Amino acid sequence: MGVAVAAPSCGSSDGKKAANNHYSGAGEGGTFADGGGSSTVNGGSKSGSAAQAGDASGGQVELPNAGAPATGGTATNVGGDGQGGGDSANGDGCEPGYKNCELSDPDCETDVSTVTTCGACAVHCDAVHGTPICENYACVVPPGKCDAGYADCDNDGTNGCEVTLGTDSNNCGTCGRVCQGGTPCTAGMCAWVTVAEIGSSVAGEDVYFTSDKIFFSSWNKTNTEIGFTSRNPATLPAAPTWIASTSVNSLTGDAAFVYFSRDPYGGPNSIRKVAADGTGLVQAVNDDIAGGIYLRSNATAFFMLSPSNVPTTISTVAKTATGSPIPIVTNRNRIYQYLVTATKLVWIEGDTPIENPLVHNLYVAPLAGGSGAAITKIPGDLVWDADYYKGDMASDGEYVYWCVYGGGSGKVRRYKLDGSALPEDLAFDLPAPTGMLVDAKYVYYLGNGNSLYRLLKTGGALPEIVNNNTGYLSYLDLVDDQYVWGHDNNSLAQIRRTPK
Repeated sequence: MGVAVAAPSCGSSDGKKAANNHYSGAGEGGTFADGGGSSTVNGGSKSGSAAQAGDASGGQVELPNAGAPATGGTATNVGGDGQGGGDSANGDGCEPGYKNCELSDPDCETDVSTVTTCGACAVHCDAVHGTPICENYACVVPPGKCDAGYADCDNDGTNGCEVTLGTDSNNCGTCGRVCQGGTPCTAGMCAWVTVAEIGSSVAGEDVYFTSDKIFFSSWNKTNTEIGFTSRNPATLPAAPTWIASTSVNSLTGDAAFVYFSRDPYGGPNSIRKVAADGTGLVQAVNDDIAGGIYLRSNATAFFMLSPSNVPTTISTVAKTATGSPIPIVTNRNRIYQYLVTATKLVWIEGDTPIENPLVHNLYVAPLAGGSGAAITKIPGDLVWDADYYKGDMASDGEYVYWCVYGGGSGKVRRYKLDGSALPEDLAFDLPAPTGMLVDAKYVYYLGNGNSLYRLLKTGGALPEIVNNNTGYLSYLDLVDDQYVWGHDNNSLAQIRRTPK
């Protein structure tokens, strides 16, 4: 019998495909021994035939995305089993982390874990205004690796740090901060937008937000001292809708109603309500709450102060009751601010019964009130910025946060309401901090007379300026998922907002 002489296959001198440069695809069929037969190895099928020596083509590969079968080598004898190639996880016959980028020489020569070939042959991590890396075969810009004033807001390292934070109105100062109504982004700050102009003085207690409206009272509107407007009016600023009522003192509410206390000269204080959608007439709730004002509420009850009297009392009455409030904290020096959380009462109290004591302390009591050991005096720095009821403290239910005014040595502090830890400074040496709001991540406060700051609730980082031109905003009212809201107490009494 004649012997067929085989030519060596590509990349191999012995008739087999070499394991060349990270190649793991289906290989070439090997030489055949005597006798017919077939070999199926890792998805490739090779067969020999006594009638046609050396014809050993690879079979069909059944794995999805498997590499194409290679051509069989030439047999030196007839029949027999060939050596099959492997399958391919990459679909191109290359080991993970490598690609065949030089198509003229299929040898999986390119490392695709670099910034010039990241995950694929043509993917380049662009070092525009930053220093990207290739991580898990994807371009990313690590934190702190963007140049000053730039950010990677699309989380796509292939285009580097693509945003100019100082001028991008969709990413103004930080990723995702969108300036309102087409207002420009200037030096990384969005302009405040006036949502409503009330037209006369509005105190700190006198603004309440429902899901879609803002309610407010004005001391100087004769016989129409409570009004409302949309939180998102079609035209800015919106003109208020006024509701007939008098001697409005403070506002609170729930999903169905907005409640307000009345403090008429010469008459008993009372509680009234109006529908949260602003429709209908004012309705009576309780016609005699003694000297109670500065109304707060939870799901079932109202709370109120009698700050004009010393000793001061915190009282409560059920929302459904028409009787007199029940004192739950009594015989206190003058109380200047207070909060009602889900489980606690928190208040600021002077250390002496005079009108303007120099020292003020923070106290915590159970929601049901109490006396003696039931009331905790929070140790540490004290609170005062010369404005009653201004809201220089806030709570997220777990902690109470507050400002220590302190001129140029102010602080933002927090205290765990269950008393399990001492008070701690979140920031200090601050320029006259005042006002206080909290959301899931940040504490917001006013500082230096004209700026809005935010600070991580956990501390450990310097305050970040949100807006450096508040127009001397008097009060912070609300932080929601988009905006920080506040109002001033001048002749226009504007309610304003800025992206947070």
